[in-house]
Amino acid sequence: MASSVSDRKKIHLLDLCCGKSYLTFAAHWYFTAVLGKETITVGVDLKRDVIETCTRIAEKLGMKGLSFKCENVSLYSPDFVPDMVISLHACDIATDYVLASAVKLGAKIILSTPCCQHQLSSDMKGDALAYISRYPILRQKFASVATDALRALILEIRGYSVTVCEFTDPEETPKNIMIRAVKSGRSGQVSEKISIYQDAKKDTRRNPFS
Repeated sequence: MASSVSDRKKIHLLDLCCGKSYLTFAAHWYFTAVLGKETITVGVDLKRDVIETCTRIAEKLGMKGLSFKCENVSLYSPDFVPDMVISLHACDIATDYVLASAVKLGAKIILSTPCCQHQLSSDMKGDALAYISRYPILRQKFASVATDALRALILEIRGYSVTVCEFTDPEETPKNIMIRAVKSGRSGQVSEKISIYQDAKKDTRRNPFS
């Protein structure tokens, strides 16, 4: 965890597309019970029944500072700048909306584990990649890697230092890639990176960062 967050007395944490909020509860408990930090944590998701359930659980457990909002993550605007935005297995382009929102809100740290990267797979066109796209399983694997590489690239363009890594034992889950971005304010070779990004996404239909 970056010192810019661990050194703070009060931490603001967002879990976007939180779903059933296993990660939300665990992260809030870690910062409050283990690190002893005053923590404001908000889980955001569109599923009202899930949000209501999570709210009841948080109240039953007496988890001070933890709340949940039933809202579109792209439109949600908290009354604070988040120190950290987290997201666990937001499906397909939901991860892109999470990352776009995190950047827009000025998050200092972003931890995102993508899931089910189908969009680019359905948009792959042209003869150059035919030797890959002719095999469905290789097409999907290539699309997943390319999608996450583009996500990392656009975060670098937006001034984040980015690493892509495995976050747990591969036997625990096949969806084991984490995009870890720390806001640095510096982005070298911006023009070159923008050119690479624009060339790579020419055939994609939707892009929340545009």
